Amino acid sequence: MATTVTFADKADPHSAPVTPALAEANLVLAGSEEEVAEAVMDKGYDDNGLLPDLVEQAIRTYVPERRQKSRSWTDKPQAYEQAFRANRRRVRGDKGRRLNRWRSERCERTFAHVCETGGGRRAWLRGQTKVSKAHTLKCAVYNLGLLLHKVWGNC
Repeated sequence: MATTVTFADKADPHSAPVTPALAEANLVLAGSEEEVAEAVMDKGYDDNGLLPDLVEQAIRTYVPERRQKSRSWTDKPQAYEQAFRANRRRVRGDKGRRLNRWRSERCERTFAHVCETGGGRRAWLRGQTKVSKAHTLKCAVYNLGLLLHKVWGNC
């Protein structure tokens, strides 16, 4: 898993191409032989240009689509539609539903705890690097709290 802190004027799909590379780096640092094979994201990451990029990296996507009246594929490359249709098929399948439910339960709950309870919604630091370090530290503290709770139980 990986997390990034981006500028507020950047949409989610613009930060998404960096995340698989960060997840790969985290796997290498952890000494794992595994590679990132699947990406489960929320519907904010639904973008016609992002899906083919992830397909080129051999990453299967599970990104629910936003509500839209209709899509026009006449002015877009054919790879966009192919990636979109394959993603739609995967998301609507049993595994896609299970993965998105797991993401909602684990990731979104964790982000809620870090951002709301842990005070990570606002930053009083200046500079993306400092804010990113503070966010990483808050996530590490949350994970440490989970580990301590697992080891010692309810204190």
